Amino acid sequence: MFKQLKKAAIMVTLFSLCAVVFGVGSPVQAAGYYSVQPGDTLADISTIFYGAPEHWRLLITANPGLDPAQMTVGSVLTIPPKP
Repeated sequence: MFKQLKKAAIMVTLFSLCAVVFGVGSPVQAAGYYSVQPGDTLADISTIFYGAPEHWRLLITANPGLDPAQMTVGSVLTIPPKP
């Protein structure tokens, strides 16, 4: 679990830096970006960034067209600021 969280933190940092350098991003103010890993659910990602699984709806709002049942490994999600 720790290894996955460490990898997630590194990925968020890298994607955030790329977004700043290249001006890529969502119209929603982003706190960061996350690359979907095998077995991830929106509740898992919500727990990583917000400390609780119930904020998964924020991820849906920040990523229009996202289908939780069809998330693919390597997809990059916009992570909105913590509520």
